Amino acid sequence: MSDRHESRAGAQLPTSFDVARRAGVSQSTVSLVLNGKAAGRVSPRTQEAVLRVARELGYEPSMAARTLRLGRTHVAALIIPDVSNPVFAAVTPGR
Repeated sequence: MSDRHESRAGAQLPTSFDVARRAGVSQSTVSLVLNGKAAGRVSPRTQEAVLRVARELGYEPSMAARTLRLGRTHVAALIIPDVSNPVFAAVTPGR
């Protein structure tokens, strides 16, 4: 089983571990920098290196991984009895 997630096209996307390896820092350092919590903890030079490598690799955070880590999705469900009823259809986005 791969420790990387895959894009819809099947290509492996870079992880924060890939960014860390390429930048020569720990994954926790990458996490601090990418989450904006590096001030006073990570040197400006290291922050720039991490951001540059993340850009070069095309790193984008995985929403699935974030949801698993945080334990919440920030998604609300709307249950309606009849979408064809104009009253309910008016409150559903995209219709």
